[in-house]
Amino acid sequence: MRCLNCYTADMVTPQNGHPAYIECPACGAIELTYEPQDYQVESHTVPIRKVWNEKKGKWESELRIIGWFGGLKSHALLKLLKFGGTLRA
Repeated sequence: MRCLNCYTADMVTPQNGHPAYIECPACGAIELTYEPQDYQVESHTVPIRKVWNEKKGKWESELRIIGWFGGLKSHALLKLLKFGGTLRA
């Protein structure tokens, strides 16, 4: 598959052999190759719409990227801020 970022190289399996993505050796772009679970499909859809830019006087593409952040104990800092406790690992 040709890189859709730089269009100069074919995507390859990363050196670590990770099965969830391929990468471009020329520009470093990645393409996710894993198949999401049914409940994950909607969060991987990136809505793109055309909006009128008044300053530039032309239509432009606008997209919204959704990020899911966190992991084990990712809530700990929130508890620290909310309750004034001490943060422990």
